[in-house]
Amino acid sequence: MLMYLSDHETAVDLLYYDSIAQAVADLITRNRDYPISIGIHGDWGAGKSSILEMTEAAFTKDKNTACVRFNGWAFQGFEDAKIVIIESVVDEILRNRTKTKKLKESVSNLLKRVAWLKVLKTTGNVALTATTGVPAPGLVGDALSKEGYIKPDSKKATISHHMHQFREEFERVLEDADIDRLVVLIDDLDRCLPNTIIDTLEAIRLFLFIPKTAFVIAADEVMVEYAVRRHFPDLPSAANPSIYARNYLEKLVQVPFRIPTLGPSETRTYVTLLLIQSEVGEKNPVFQEVLDVAQEHLKKPWTNRGLERTSLTKAFEGGVLPTEIEEPIRLAEQITGVLAQGTGGNPRQLKRFLNSMSLRLSIAEARGIGAEIDRSTLAKVMLAERFSPDFYRTFSSETSSHPKGQSKLIQALETGNEDKADDAELYHKWTEDEWVIEWKKIQPSLDKVDLRPYTFIARDKQTPQSLGIRTTDIADMFDTLCGNSKYKMKAIETKISDLSPQDAIELFESLKEEILSSKLSKKPSGVEGIAFLVELQSSLENRFVTFIDNLPTKGIGLWVVAGWDRALTTPEGKKSFKETLEKWSQQEENKVLQKAAQLALGLNE
Repeated sequence: MLMYLSDHETAVDLLYYDSIAQAVADLITRNRDYPISIGIHGDWGAGKSSILEMTEAAFTKDKNTACVRFNGWAFQGFEDAKIVIIESVVDEILRNRTKTKKLKESVSNLLKRVAWLKVLKTTGNVALTATTGVPAPGLVGDALSKEGYIKPDSKKATISHHMHQFREEFERVLEDADIDRLVVLIDDLDRCLPNTIIDTLEAIRLFLFIPKTAFVIAADEVMVEYAVRRHFPDLPSAANPSIYARNYLEKLVQVPFRIPTLGPSETRTYVTLLLIQSEVGEKNPVFQEVLDVAQEHLKKPWTNRGLERTSLTKAFEGGVLPTEIEEPIRLAEQITGVLAQGTGGNPRQLKRFLNSMSLRLSIAEARGIGAEIDRSTLAKVMLAERFSPDFYRTFSSETSSHPKGQSKLIQALETGNEDKADDAELYHKWTEDEWVIEWKKIQPSLDKVDLRPYTFIARDKQTPQSLGIRTTDIADMFDTLCGNSKYKMKAIETKISDLSPQDAIELFESLKEEILSSKLSKKPSGVEGIAFLVELQSSLENRFVTFIDNLPTKGIGLWVVAGWDRALTTPEGKKSFKETLEKWSQQEENKVLQKAAQLALGLNE
């Protein structure tokens, strides 16, 4: 039975990301005497945190390099991120270096400077924004002239003086601690609220002129750019907020690197590794043999079709595969083609699919029907459930009325015999669907399978406590929010309001995937639900606006133009959505959307 695949960062490199981490570490080492900032950009779930983990590991044996890991999301809402980063660095230095009298003195002087920054925070953080070199046009100058921010008659009270002194004192701390290179790894920045994102970036700017410092920032640049636009809501239209936000980020990140999505070959290799790892464990010698072969494939993925049975047999004595990995390899061969297409090559989405399948198998075992569930059949059914919900609902409803739990639609599709279908129009609809055409090629064939056990465990969300997996509540909320029943959604309002930030993000992403997997010409299931979720979890607003803005223009229906009033509660959110409406009103690809957006803008004026 499959084990639960952890979604946390890992030092076990299943995607050959160590090459990226090693390149980052080499770049930092070669530029040891100069300040540098490196951006690791990628979508949610692309593997940014794992790359940071591997980068940190690359400096483990370097006694003269100090690595500090900072997660802005963990400190969100507690204290100013600028102060937290500085104090985290100081704590790390004191914890890992000999506390000489000289070091204690230099740290004491630095902390006095940090205390001044805290005072400045209480009087307003506009002053620190001015130190970045990228102040909002027309805003900062006026703010700095206000009483209380700067005392022009006192040289020692000026911002430039304090910043200069801060950098000098920090350099002295590094020297007294015998540190040749300070590496600060910033993680989960794109999960933070806009103000925390800006605070963290401002803190980085404080260090950018200090020799021997390096920042590695893991974030989705789209979310960071959105935070910048929200932080400077009053930018004049001539400044072009989108371009300004991009320039802001580029000024702080000197070396950007975007993690590419996985292609079909890499997806096949990754899924095969995950399945084998879950079957035998990552410390098993068999898994290590497979991993070695996989990493050779990942060096040049364009030259192969991914981790295949033929290449694996060569790694084992006598060309015979160990029995325990036969089933994972067979399953990977069957599902990775459609899975790669559906997930867009996102590692986290691939893991979530496999974890969901593992959960279904566990439910079946707990109910005593495990022997009736074939893993390959379950995977095929779940692919339809996950990536073509309308198709899944159509054939699953047929199984309940069929005496053998079979679907006449599937029988007609897989045999190519229209006469077997109850509804000829419905049959022709799905024969023209490209996704279904590819899906029906996947083995095994389902035309003679009793599908009732599979659709049953899809409905059964009562996870046994012994599984130790906390997914039941979120799964139930997801079902309710997808149902678009305002009465049922109101009944779970308190539960949604009490969600932790991580669970709220998980629920949001699941709803987003549900919407994107549907045809967007008509209002998909989950639209009302995602708006309700954002209304109760305001920290999701920036994700929500970005999601709406990134929807494919072609083929999208009128539903997207209105109905977001309760979800978009901040002036920044409303302004960003208006910018999206303006974009839609100017495009030519979707005339219906263009006219609807123009009308909406006219009504809003």
